[in-house]
Amino acid sequence: MANLLRIEGRIESMANMDPRALDIRSSYFLPIGRVNGDAGVRDRLRAANISYGNLNNRGSEGIVVSGPDINNALRTLNLGVGMLQTTDYDGTYSMVLSGDYGSWDTASPPTPRVPEPVSITLRSMPPGSTVMARVIRAMVKDHLVPIVGNKITVTYCGGRRLSTQGGRQFYLNLWGSPSTNDPTYASPSQLWGVNKPTAGGAFRSTGRGDTLFDNTGIDVGELVSPRHMYIHHNVLGSVYDTNAIMLKLITEVAVFLRMTPEQRRDITRNINLANPKADKQAFVSVCIQHSSSDVSNLNNNMRMLETRLEQYQRDLVRTLRDIESNRKRLSLIDVEKKELVDFFADEFDRVMNIGRITKITAAGSTIQVFTDMIYCKNPDTGKIHEIGKFRIDVHSDGGSGGVRMFNLTRTVRGMRAGMHGPHVFEDGRPCLGTISEVVPELVGKNEIAAVVSVCIQYLESVNTSDAAGKYVGNWPLAEGEKKDDLQEGTNE
Repeated sequence: MANLLRIEGRIESMANMDPRALDIRSSYFLPIGRVNGDAGVRDRLRAANISYGNLNNRGSEGIVVSGPDINNALRTLNLGVGMLQTTDYDGTYSMVLSGDYGSWDTASPPTPRVPEPVSITLRSMPPGSTVMARVIRAMVKDHLVPIVGNKITVTYCGGRRLSTQGGRQFYLNLWGSPSTNDPTYASPSQLWGVNKPTAGGAFRSTGRGDTLFDNTGIDVGELVSPRHMYIHHNVLGSVYDTNAIMLKLITEVAVFLRMTPEQRRDITRNINLANPKADKQAFVSVCIQHSSSDVSNLNNNMRMLETRLEQYQRDLVRTLRDIESNRKRLSLIDVEKKELVDFFADEFDRVMNIGRITKITAAGSTIQVFTDMIYCKNPDTGKIHEIGKFRIDVHSDGGSGGVRMFNLTRTVRGMRAGMHGPHVFEDGRPCLGTISEVVPELVGKNEIAAVVSVCIQYLESVNTSDAAGKYVGNWPLAEGEKKDDLQEGTNE
């Protein structure tokens, strides 16, 4: 029978659960009391040099072990994990155990565990930063080692791209991104109210992981995997400028890493919904840029006409009439521009209110809309498949057919290799079929919310009778309450 992982009311299948999958940033309660010789549990843990504490959880006596020690504790006690449950303590989960800790061979005490030495590696630090490096190493040891373990690599990326790396250590990458070499966003002079070096721009989160924000909602960094944290701003200056901001940054990263993924995602969504000012401004700018070009052309025309007025006195009357005509047109454009700003600001809110939307960004002529997990029901089997989280690119200039869709979770071999969805090809191009004319028309009318809504409905549907849709079974099945939620949403 498949084991179950139960966290905050959600149930996920954990068949053949590997203890190495347990989160080292959490603590674990083992419900082992003091009856039937259970005090021997504590003797074996002490003999193996494993730290523990006594805890009463909802009337059950037992011990609590930190994340970095839990696998050694389970091996020492010859126990397996049947299920994880929440407790009354944040970050601590209760284990339903399998195994017989009363049948140990007491004649063979466990071998004491030798603690792994602390190893903090600093890479590519700026020249002349010897003192700064010592300070950073001490901060990392004090605040991050207790959470992520004894092996940590800190890399100063210098505003460049750095891909994620393998290994069991934790990577803290300063002023870098896993996907781009172009830190084009403005970086503030303060984070969390603490001054920082202002040289260079900043990166934005990729949408692949969880975003770290400061107290004003500024995107500070992104945890793209459990062992890769990227900081998007340059926080290294002189040692005197760096001490305060690095200490604040590392302590905030420590708090962030102790949160559950659900808590981090709730913070991201609340910030995006409560303070979307920057994204809204970029959204409006992309949508209105074509109207702004008309204003620029008219201004150039006015300057040309005024120059001709000085040169051609004979055309004075006609030129003055043209100038007046252009003034009136500019006045009308100003009124129209204000109406467009209001319209696109409302359109931004309409997109954010669509189900499954988590974030909107805009740059150039492209609006990028990020979704939560997308699921699709196979009409032949009635089974729900987990397709993935998507980035929907809406090209406001009508390029690329109006939209492209990219799966941020996985690509799958379907009709072709690297398919983003059953009907979405490797280059993000959807096989729109009957809606191929609808999407360009909606883009042309600037109805962005309608475009996004059509795309989400498209991603959640499949036609198993055509050459591409019949491969929907190659996407993994969704299980547990996620499946039930989608079925209810589909019935509605």
